[in-house]
Amino acid sequence: MNCEGGSGCIGLTGGGGGGAKGRGGHGRGAQRSRGRGRGRAAGGPMHIPDDLVDPCKVFVSNLRPQVSVAMLQEALSHYAAVEKVTIIKDKNTKRSKGYGFVKVKTQEDVARLLALCDADRYIQGREMTLQVAKKKISLPGDDSYVRRPLPDREFDLSPPDPALPSAHRLVDDVMFKILSYLPIRVVVRCEGVCRRWQMLVHRHFSKMTNLEINEEALEISPPFTKGIISKLLILSGPNLRALKVQRTDFATRQNILKIISQLCPVLEHLDVTKARGINFVHISKLAQGCRHIKAFIARNCVDFDEKALHQLLVSYPQLERLNVAGTAVYGKNFNLLPTTIKELCIERIPDLCHKKKKITEIADKCPNIEVLEMKECMLSKSDLEYFGTHCHHLTKLSVYMPSIDATKALASFKKLKDLTLVCDMVDMPTLFGGLRNMETLSLETRDIVNEEADFSVLEKLKVLKLNQALLSLTSLLTLTKCKHLEELHLFRCYSLPHEVLFSILKGCPRMKRVACPSLQLDPGFVTTLDDILRSRPGKLTIEARDTGVHLSDVQYDKKKLAFEHTRDLPFLFDPFSYDSDDSDYSDNSFNTSWYDSEMDFADHYLFDDDFHSDLLDAAVMLAAWNVEEPDLVWSV
Repeated sequence: MNCEGGSGCIGLTGGGGGGAKGRGGHGRGAQRSRGRGRGRAAGGPMHIPDDLVDPCKVFVSNLRPQVSVAMLQEALSHYAAVEKVTIIKDKNTKRSKGYGFVKVKTQEDVARLLALCDADRYIQGREMTLQVAKKKISLPGDDSYVRRPLPDREFDLSPPDPALPSAHRLVDDVMFKILSYLPIRVVVRCEGVCRRWQMLVHRHFSKMTNLEINEEALEISPPFTKGIISKLLILSGPNLRALKVQRTDFATRQNILKIISQLCPVLEHLDVTKARGINFVHISKLAQGCRHIKAFIARNCVDFDEKALHQLLVSYPQLERLNVAGTAVYGKNFNLLPTTIKELCIERIPDLCHKKKKITEIADKCPNIEVLEMKECMLSKSDLEYFGTHCHHLTKLSVYMPSIDATKALASFKKLKDLTLVCDMVDMPTLFGGLRNMETLSLETRDIVNEEADFSVLEKLKVLKLNQALLSLTSLLTLTKCKHLEELHLFRCYSLPHEVLFSILKGCPRMKRVACPSLQLDPGFVTTLDDILRSRPGKLTIEARDTGVHLSDVQYDKKKLAFEHTRDLPFLFDPFSYDSDDSDYSDNSFNTSWYDSEMDFADHYLFDDDFHSDLLDAAVMLAAWNVEEPDLVWSV
């Protein structure tokens, strides 16, 4: 594919690789070759397109580490007018990498150097290799990169033979429709078919306002390289409004925020969950290119701290959505929260209310907040009442209040539709009486005041999740009057009899999912479910410990009924669910020894013998977290 002005060009090949980072003759890479074609001149000089050749520069390789700039300049000055000599060195060891560049005055000087005979190419007892040099191309993430619009090329397409089928006969609107059904990875490959398809792909991406870069969308296993991310953002970035990048740290030693700031000028919603390098330095660079960010999701970003939050809030005073759950934020800068905040998610700040800066500052600074998730953040009853009296627009609330009965304090939240409550005791009848507009209720409690609860008062209830709430069967049968109920999750509760579940399903025609680990499956149960679902639309998924594998001989409509495996303790803290080095979704972002260094990910992963030790650390963390111990006095 031809490139104009160096813009939109990814993955260019050619000998001499001007400006590309090479590898020296030292270190593990030189001792353990893995057949990756490290030698630049092993197969002779490669062809470089004329528009990529630097006219007055020569690429010199196969140099001994002892060769200095003065030695190389003296050796070549006998044959050409040398203006400047550069030898590339390792930025950590400061040793020569064995190659460099020689700048001469004219193209005739270049020709004379390339035409040197073998005897004249020796320096320090080794024959050096001379090749034409390639221009240094600035890619997204480089300081010198400048975003340019994609070229709008004209194309000549001869009429196809009407006797032969051809995709070229399809009009543009039909082609756009076809492209919309293809995976992103396939659409990008269509760019190289012909000029017309290239134009169609460019126009297809230019219409995109939302983009997700993850394993499911790209069908490529993470971590994603700088080339992949840059290519997608070059095509879709100019008009992109929402971007979601998952399970990737900074790509090829370049921070993802720097690439986004150069390619997405009108971006408003950014999700960089689990990315590395999300710190105050790179957030300031993001603000230089993306000035309209309204939503910032940095969930489980280990480098995001109070300094980064301060830079973010100062850079974006019109921020509307902020998610910093799982980060090192502890509440120091909550006084800088803008009044425009409508959604805020924080996590694991157990001692925030005991500091000088109280958690109620959120209510003072964000009176128009609609969604507030405070996972594992210790709240007092007075704090909760303060939120209820000052935040009148709250529709979604998540609170953690152990050893406190928060039932009466929740009565002041008149518009609440989604509630997640973790507490020791709750009075369900009183809770339901004050929150009749509830649509989603997630309740984890150790004790309930009354086993009898009437769910029929929650006429708009769609999702119900109960953990340790030991309700009577009579209370569960009142769910038959919740006509809008779609999901029912019962964990560590009384066993759910089949007859009760059948009654709930008959009374709730919109039910899509039932999760109950204690539910016992048998052929008769499956047959009855199949009969109930036969006359209703949609599909029902049953989650249980017994996944029904032994029911393979039972006949039922798999388009109407499905079984999935669930675990007993879904709310138990599990460090293996995070991005550890040994998790299924790990991008090895916790291995900091290769972070921002000359060693790439593949080198570190293949030769690091100690990364399995994190498994023991995670096991110790899991045991310590879930064992209740009295207060200990540590002495030295």
